[in-house]
Amino acid sequence: EAKENLNEAEQDYNADIEKFRIETDEKIAENKKGREPLELDWIRLNEKKKQILELLTQATQKTQTLTTEKKHLEEKEASAQDSTIRHTTENARWEIEKQKKDLEISYLEQKKNIEATEKEIATLTETYRKLLQNELAMGKELARIREDLIHLP
Repeated sequence: EAKENLNEAEQDYNADIEKFRIETDEKIAENKKGREPLELDWIRLNEKKKQILELLTQATQKTQTLTTEKKHLEEKEASAQDSTIRHTTENARWEIEKQKKDLEISYLEQKKNIEATEKEIATLTETYRKLLQNELAMGKELARIREDLIHLP
């Protein structure tokens, strides 16, 4: 009878371990599934960041071009003998200054966008890292359980 009780206890233990193994496998699968949307969001956000950086580069280049144009107009305006040419040149210079101001406003908005995107990426990365650490811990526990199952009498 003691042997029967021992066999029954072993079977119960084995059943509990098997149940825990199955539950852990399911949690790992669920965890992996939870990482997938994070991975897709990370890709989307990095693409968005790349596009914003491209806009910033274009704005910087355009600002440099406008600065050069403005300098040429200032020189032309300063050397102009005819008041009509001076007036036309001055108006063109003002237009360039307006364009530069608009670019600066746009540039600052894009800088804010990139900062917000980088914050989103950082938050996403931290969430992903936690899920991955959790998954690794569950994997180690599962490996330990499997090892226990192998060494059962």
